[in-house]
Amino acid sequence: MDLPDKPDYVLRGGLFWHLEDGIIVGRPTPHDMGLEDAKQFTELFWRLEPGGNFRILIDQRGVSRKLDSGARGHMVNDLQPSLERLAIVTGNTISRFFASGILATLGMATKARAFDSDDDALAWLRAAKREAR
Repeated sequence: MDLPDKPDYVLRGGLFWHLEDGIIVGRPTPHDMGLEDAKQFTELFWRLEPGGNFRILIDQRGVSRKLDSGARGHMVNDLQPSLERLAIVTGNTISRFFASGILATLGMATKARAFDSDDDALAWLRAAKREAR
């Protein structure tokens, strides 16, 4: 995926780009994520796509960090109702397997998928827009 070197938005918990087709691309920073970080994320998503129906790609490759329970609860409760699709790029099959299990446990298996490559993730996100027409 070709992104500009400089992100459109820089938050403590992540760097974000807003693509022309409405997809939000995020790359987490190595900081552990708390409730305030999660609130910044959801506020940004609503500012970028005020109508909701978020299509988000998170490039998780090479990033390991903790997500506290407050952040996790906020993301699930505030994001999930407006989430059209969430693609997480893990970069390898083992990480993808574990991420898929976590997404299923959170009840997000129909809206969220884990991928090895960003090209496959973007194609899946873009298909959601075509299916909605």
